[in-house]
Amino acid sequence: MDAIKRTVLFVSYAFPPLGAAGSLRAGRFSKYLPEFGWEPLILTIKERPDVYQDYSLLHELPDGIRIIRTSIFDPFLLWERGGVTARRNANNIHSLIRPKAASHSPTFFYRYAKILDNLIRQILSTPDHQLSWVPLAVLRSIRLFRNYRIDLVLTTSPPHSAHFIGLILKRIYRVPWIADFRDPWTERLDLKDVILPFTNNIERLCERCIISGADRVILNTHRNRESVLLRYASQNPDKFVTIHNGFDEKTNISTASTYNKFTIAYTGTFYPKSGQYFFFHAFARWLKTLEHASRSNIQMLVVGDDNKAAQELVDTLELGDVVVFLPRVEHRKALEIAYASHLLLVCLGFDQKNAGWVPIKIYDYLLCKRPILGLLPDGEAAGIIRDTQSGYVITDENYAEASRILNSEHEKWLRGIRSMPEQGWVSDSRRTYSAEFLTSKLAHVMESALRGTSCR
Repeated sequence: MDAIKRTVLFVSYAFPPLGAAGSLRAGRFSKYLPEFGWEPLILTIKERPDVYQDYSLLHELPDGIRIIRTSIFDPFLLWERGGVTARRNANNIHSLIRPKAASHSPTFFYRYAKILDNLIRQILSTPDHQLSWVPLAVLRSIRLFRNYRIDLVLTTSPPHSAHFIGLILKRIYRVPWIADFRDPWTERLDLKDVILPFTNNIERLCERCIISGADRVILNTHRNRESVLLRYASQNPDKFVTIHNGFDEKTNISTASTYNKFTIAYTGTFYPKSGQYFFFHAFARWLKTLEHASRSNIQMLVVGDDNKAAQELVDTLELGDVVVFLPRVEHRKALEIAYASHLLLVCLGFDQKNAGWVPIKIYDYLLCKRPILGLLPDGEAAGIIRDTQSGYVITDENYAEASRILNSEHEKWLRGIRSMPEQGWVSDSRRTYSAEFLTSKLAHVMESALRGTSCR
């Protein structure tokens, strides 16, 4: 379109340069919305020195985009910083008051200090610890409504409390409001360490309030949409729409080099509770079938923070000579590492509870056009790899299949064949996950909410 006709107040706690997965989705929508007749007015938080900042994400945005940043007040973070000191002091006191001959079980004081600490942290994080941002964001939004003609409000989560900003603004200004869920809310309550069971009920009540009040609800996978439809069967199903995460084909990355060794890359963090360590065991078994000379020409790169448990397992399996842990890097650099590799790994474990989870790295891997090895439950992520013909899927602890795939890709590398799965891709299937196409879907949903019509 030649002219911008409408303005959307886009409320996103995570936004570039914040180096978080949520920044990618929000940044890409903001980048492409003007192409479809919408000017985004971004409401987000000020840059935080205590979290990773990725300025490459900010540089991807068009010049002139309006970003309004607010201060935050987060009691949880204040307590967390103080809690670290308190827990350290409790440990010191525990060591002082415990008799030398006594057992090493925690003292009465230490046990209850820890319970109190967990209790306070749970209270401050229900529904999430960013709840205190809501009044600050609402006050800033009121000023924005005075200065701009805002046609629609779009809120994205997590943090899920951000949706209360949209709910309040809808009640005040009677504008359409769309709630975008990048992750499930109450479906994953079973993963929380709960001390006060009633807090889960509070979160379910909060979710019901948001789902009922929004004009449209966007989910990032088909599985998540189906789950919400089951729990809110009384709602009009047309208000629930799936818009996946995706990749931005216009991302400026260097594609000039590849690794001299056969390289398997994994970008991100391994989550122990999801049982994601199968690959290390399969990798160790496969390496034992190779000659030592071959082993010296193989490497696995794990890029990201908080992988201490994975490092310990690597040491146990004696993989230290082939597995290299790299620190967190900016998103653009992570894409360049993936592009230069020969096989890209994504691990969710095999628990069906994760069947609706699609790690954002899968979309990045699609952009890099390298074969993907997915160790996943049979669900949405596995379906994306199959539909795009972009690699391999293993849905259980099948060591023989893992070895077969590793042998196949390794043999291609030995023969000098650069494995390019896009040769077999269906172009329409791949295009489904491009940021530009996904933003066109969002614009259609926004138009339908503005007109009060079905977005089907």
